[in-house]
Amino acid sequence: MKIFVKILFVLAVIFIVGCTDRTAVTSVENTHTHGKFANEIQVSMCDSFMNIQHCNLGNTTLQLQNSSTQLAVAGFSVSDSDGVKSTFGTVTTWSQSRTFYPQSSGNNILHYYSKSGGTINSQLTISQISSTDTFQIYPDFSSSSGTNGKYTVKVYLDTALAGSQTGIDNLTRTNWWIDVYDGAGKRTNTSLGAAEWVLTSTSNSTFILPNTTACIGNKIVITAETLPGSYTNTFQEIGFTSNIDSLHITSETITP
Repeated sequence: MKIFVKILFVLAVIFIVGCTDRTAVTSVENTHTHGKFANEIQVSMCDSFMNIQHCNLGNTTLQLQNSSTQLAVAGFSVSDSDGVKSTFGTVTTWSQSRTFYPQSSGNNILHYYSKSGGTINSQLTISQISSTDTFQIYPDFSSSSGTNGKYTVKVYLDTALAGSQTGIDNLTRTNWWIDVYDGAGKRTNTSLGAAEWVLTSTSNSTFILPNTTACIGNKIVITAETLPGSYTNTFQEIGFTSNIDSLHITSETITP
């Protein structure tokens, strides 16, 4: 009888532990290899972090680490189609602190998008120039409402404006002479409803604007220029795809 009760208790514990909000769990890894983490439970598909639902894109896996204070994303491939997406209700602002771990060889590409109603309404790409430490940053606001096909870029050194340029054609690139991997990313809207991307670095570096102006800063703000009127560029999803080695997300917030 005692043995039978013990068996029932063990089965009950296994059942309770297994009933988490994670969609799927795979095996424990014991070594640190490309895209893998030592002694961590591999979580695939979807998981909640900072009360925001995250799902893998392509072949990546998601892992909650450090008592759920960090979400690790691994398993990126060279195709730069793998990544992670965050989904939520309709919001005007999303921000995330993260660290990227680049691939050991080759050129790294980082791509963000925002979606509204399942349709992409703005994109931002950070692409490494071959065999250099220089990255090119360029937005695509072609799907944003009310845009005139151009955008404004501003570079800040802390809170001081270090340089800016307006009337830049969509997809035109700004050079960023920096290791872009530590810092924060943000997708928001201006008071007029214009879509906007913000990238913040943990160190100062040189930016070369499309008009060849060079300025030193640690934050770049890229804003769609809009036609006269009021527009709505809210969104319900942020996606990130890349060909890096791995990604650690340490904080993430949204604002309705």
